[in-house]
Amino acid sequence: MKKRNPRADPRRIETWFSRHQDGEFSIPLRSSPFHIVLPLDPRTQFLYATKPNFVRELFCEDDGFKFGIIARGGLPSKQDCLALHRLVRKEPIVFLGDLDAPDLLIFAWLRNIFAPGQLVYLGISDALLEIVPAASLPTMQMKAAKSEVRGLELAREFIPDLPALVGEESAKILGAGNKVELEGIASACEPDQLRRKLKRLIAKG
Repeated sequence: MKKRNPRADPRRIETWFSRHQDGEFSIPLRSSPFHIVLPLDPRTQFLYATKPNFVRELFCEDDGFKFGIIARGGLPSKQDCLALHRLVRKEPIVFLGDLDAPDLLIFAWLRNIFAPGQLVYLGISDALLEIVPAASLPTMQMKAAKSEVRGLELAREFIPDLPALVGEESAKILGAGNKVELEGIASACEPDQLRRKLKRLIAKG
């Protein structure tokens, strides 16, 4: 796997978000709450998700999951990340977000802050798209905004292994100027099927 570009300054991600707050590239207010569910076992991994409602609907009425959940949209501040670091400690974190430039940049931002190898990318990726009916995949894709297309170039600087990270099909979607959101997957799949798939992927870490 390729290493991150050592010349990629993470402050460029923060600057990009501050200059492109158009609804997708957002920086939450300090008072914006995280959705947090503590793990049943303190030595269990955490799921970090950019769509609180998505994970709340899937998991928070389900007693069968043991991992912790941290969810909030937008780019977390360094102060937020330091607080989360104290919560998570050295436990592994699995990242779940949309297949688009904003969430890929959030992943790159978090990967720079947490310990090397602590943050693992779950999706959206090919592994998650496997459960989507083939007929639904084209209709799930949305045209990326111009700022997202440009932001993807920045994401590639911080994630030079992007095709390997998201998978061949997902990389093609991004390369065509499109994106896929978690809500689209949720609308195309049965909730129990999606829940089981995510549990398996999270367990793999």
